[in-house]
Amino acid sequence: MLTLQIVEAKDCAPLQDTRVDVWHADALGLYSGYARLETGSAKGQTFLRGTQFTGTEGEVHFNTIYPGWYPGRTPHIHFKVFIDNRNVITGQLYFPEHITEHVYAASPLPPPWSVEG
Repeated sequence: MLTLQIVEAKDCAPLQDTRVDVWHADALGLYSGYARLETGSAKGQTFLRGTQFTGTEGEVHFNTIYPGWYPGRTPHIHFKVFIDNRNVITGQLYFPEHITEHVYAASPLPPPWSVEG
């Protein structure tokens, strides 16, 4: 479960009814909604993408998996927070390397640190 809390920067007050979008790659490094020659096409699909609105505590909760990876990028989750019609915050979440190593050690896929290039 991925939980994000959206708060006002000046006083840390929770922001209610704020739209939050998240998306990330699958185990093969593929994003839904896009075609990629190396791993096939996910064009028109919506896996590992979600939108929620914050509750009274400014929180959203997404049921998801640990993000996949692709050469040249560390595992990450993208997010956008739509404060209002004019203000959008865009960012990425990263994870400590020791956690990524632990998660990927249980995977049948090769870990990102073993890929050349």
